[in-house]
Amino acid sequence: MTPKSLVAIQNITQLSAAPGTFMPFECNSGYKPCMDSICSNVTTGFQCVPDPLTETLGTFKTPYPLCVPLNCTSKPTTANGANTCGNMTVHGGNCTATCNKGYESKSGLMFKCEKGAFSTAPKCEKKTCEKAPEIKNADASSCAGIKYGDKCTATCQPGYTGGSKTEEFTCSDTAEFAAPSLTCTPVKCTTAPTLEGATSAELEKC
Repeated sequence: MTPKSLVAIQNITQLSAAPGTFMPFECNSGYKPCMDSICSNVTTGFQCVPDPLTETLGTFKTPYPLCVPLNCTSKPTTANGANTCGNMTVHGGNCTATCNKGYESKSGLMFKCEKGAFSTAPKCEKKTCEKAPEIKNADASSCAGIKYGDKCTATCQPGYTGGSKTEEFTCSDTAEFAAPSLTCTPVKCTTAPTLEGATSAELEKC
């Protein structure tokens, strides 16, 4: 007599044994035999005994063996961050991660222990400066989408000047750029050309 439904419910994989003998068992992956104080009355195997209600059948002695989910027994690592997990986290338990400055986790900050392994693991990645600095008459498009710590350059558009005509920016740990100081103004003609049939006053309007 094999308690097939029980095997499925208790997460047990049954091993073969001769009728009338003690039948050991092994737990499925992610489970272990219950050896805690709450399982003190649980047997370590199936034992077939005579069924008092029949003469030809047997029954398995209770309480039946019990398999329980494994705990997570190692502390996970968090690249570019840290976490509150200890060396042992119980099945179903949670612990949290924190990312270093300039990093963030888009998948949340929670670790969860599931049958001896963490089913979720936060991943700390560099923050992104999504929006480029806004500078009139300048091109800062190369700054859009760069990562924390990366640099980019804004340049005055052709026909405009602003001292060095460029300004370097760095994506900060808050995914922002410093306020721009670059000012791009139209280039002016400083010397009027000499053209036949035109007055100097007209040329100076250039």
